[in-house]
Amino acid sequence: MEKTDRSINTSPPSSPSTGTLPEVMYSLASLADLYEMGFVLGIDMEPDELRQHILTHMRRTIQAEGACLLLYHAAQQHFIAVAHQGEKLPCGALSSSLNGQEIEQLSLRGPGATLDTIQLNQQTILLITLNCHKTLIGLVALSLSDHNTLLDDRGLLLTYQGNIAGQILYAQQQRTRERHIAIEQERQRIARDLHDSVAQQIAFTLYKLEFIQRLLERQQSQAASVEANRAATLLEESLQELRTSINALRPIQLERHTFFEAVTNLLNQYRNHNPGISMQAELTAIQQIPERLEVPIFRLLQEALANIYKHARATAIWVDMYIQSNLYIISIRDDGIGLPTQHLSTPVPKGSEPASQAGEGKHDITSSHMGLSTMRERVQEVGGRWQLHSQPGTGTTIEASFPLTTPSTELTRREYEILRLLVEGRTNHEIAQKLSIKNETVKAHVHHIMQKLQVKDRAQAILVATTQGWV
Repeated sequence: MEKTDRSINTSPPSSPSTGTLPEVMYSLASLADLYEMGFVLGIDMEPDELRQHILTHMRRTIQAEGACLLLYHAAQQHFIAVAHQGEKLPCGALSSSLNGQEIEQLSLRGPGATLDTIQLNQQTILLITLNCHKTLIGLVALSLSDHNTLLDDRGLLLTYQGNIAGQILYAQQQRTRERHIAIEQERQRIARDLHDSVAQQIAFTLYKLEFIQRLLERQQSQAASVEANRAATLLEESLQELRTSINALRPIQLERHTFFEAVTNLLNQYRNHNPGISMQAELTAIQQIPERLEVPIFRLLQEALANIYKHARATAIWVDMYIQSNLYIISIRDDGIGLPTQHLSTPVPKGSEPASQAGEGKHDITSSHMGLSTMRERVQEVGGRWQLHSQPGTGTTIEASFPLTTPSTELTRREYEILRLLVEGRTNHEIAQKLSIKNETVKAHVHHIMQKLQVKDRAQAILVATTQGWV
C-alpha cells in the first residue's frame, strides 16, 4: 500500500497570474486541497502537524512571508498563538492587542466579510477569522507587504479558506474531546471491574482474617487453620484475577468456565463461606443468556452478594434468573435489615444511593455507595434497567432487566433505518431531511423504537443497538 506523502513545504510557491479562468481554477484547487488535507488526511494527523498544513495553504494564497495561527478561548475572550511559519510575527503582542468580542462579531458576518488588517510594530498584518457554524475558532495572521498586495478575489478565497480551516479545527477538537471522554469511560469501567472482583475478594479476606483472630483468641486453632486456608485460597484467586484483568479485563471465572458453571461455582462458594445464610437459586433462564450480558450480570451478582454479606445481616438469600415479556431479568433478594426509607429511590438516581444503617462505620458506607452505584451503571451501560426495593427490617431486592429484542421481529423497516441513523449521531432534523419525512414523524418513530426496546432515552437505544450488533 502506497504511503501518502504529507511533508510540509513551508515556502510559498508562485501563484498564477490574475485573470478570470486561471484565478477561479486556482481558487477551486486551493479549497479542494485544504478540504482534503483536513477531512481526509487530517484524521490521522497530530494537532501541530494539522495547524502547520493550514498555515501553508493559507500563506501561499498571497505568498505571505510570515504566518501565525491563534486559537480562541471564548471563556477568557483571549487568543493564544499555537503555530507560526516563515518571517516571525509578533504573536504575543498580537494576541494582547486583539479584542475577542469584536472579532466574534466579525466572525458572525460569514464568509466574504471576515478580513481585517492591523498595524503592529511597523508591520501590516492581515487577519482571517476561522469559523464553524458562526462560532469563532481562531485566527490566521498573515504578513502583508508591497510584494503581496491583497487582491479582492484572493481576499474572498482567504475567507472561504478560513471557513474550511475553522471546520477542520473544530472537527479535530471534537475528536480530541471524544477521545478524552472515551478514555475516562474506560477508566471508570476498569475501576468498576477491579472493585467488583479483586477489591471484593480482598475485603472478604480481611473479614476472614478478623474471624481467624477471634478463633485464635478462643484457642480454636483447628477452625482457625481451616479459615486460614480459605483466606489463602481467596488471595491466590484475587492475584490470579488481577493478572487476568490486566490482560483481558474479563472475569477469570468466565474465561475458565461457561456462564452456568461460573455462576454455580460463585453461589456454591458463597454457601460454603457463609454457612449461616441459606440460599435458594431459581436459574431457569441461565442457559439462554446472551453473551453480551454475561459479564455485567456476573459482576452484578458478585457485587450484590458482597453487599449482602457486608451490610444486610441476612439469614436467607433468593437469586432468580428468568425471561418475561422479552426481558432477561435477574433478581437478588435478602431478608436482612433493609435500607432507610429516606435513602430509597427506584431506580436509584446517580449520587443518591442508599447509605448503610446507622451505627456502621465510614468504610461500610463508602463501600455500599460504590457498590450500588457500580451495579446501576453496569446495568445501564448495556441498555438495562436497575431497580432497588427495600424497607427497614424487611430486606432488600435488587432487580435488573435487559431487553432481548431483535430488530427483525420488533422493529419495522423504517424504524430500523432511523435507528441506524441515530447510531451515526444524526439529529431528528438531519434524519428528516435524509429520509424526506417530517420532524414530527421522526419523533414518533424514535418514541416507538424506545418503547419496543424497553429503554428510556435515545442514548440507551443506541447502546442496545450497538452492543447487540444490529447496526
